[in-house]
Amino acid sequence: MPIIATPSTPYPAITAQYQSARLQRLGNAINQGDTLGQVLTDLDELAQSIRIILTTPKGSDPLRPEFATDIYRLIDRPLAEVRLLLVRECVNALRNFEPRISLDRVEILGSIDRADIPVDSVYAVVHWSPANSSISAATAVSLA
Repeated sequence: MPIIATPSTPYPAITAQYQSARLQRLGNAINQGDTLGQVLTDLDELAQSIRIILTTPKGSDPLRPEFATDIYRLIDRPLAEVRLLLVRECVNALRNFEPRISLDRVEILGSIDRADIPVDSVYAVVHWSPANSSISAATAVSLA
């Protein structure tokens, strides 16, 4: 029987049937205290789910062969040529595999867009909000 955990925050629409642990360090975790393995709730859990969906190659999960994206097939092509394809892949994957969010927009940024992005790096910035909520958030995911 699954355990249903309801967050003690003002976001009652976000519930979980399981507890998710932080799978990666964000920022300079050494100076901020190591949060790897910490139980995630609410917006952090959704942001981690977005990162997992966008960085997992399609076909790598044997029990869910259609899970994730084909973004990795577009990595070595010029960003100017594949920007719309990257947006489409991100939007389709998030709509199919993360029903707990409502997408506002997806931006693809690379070194041709901003000087502070390293050469040969591409980021997807996903602007989203939890389903049935007016709170908005953005999650940046490194695609290359």
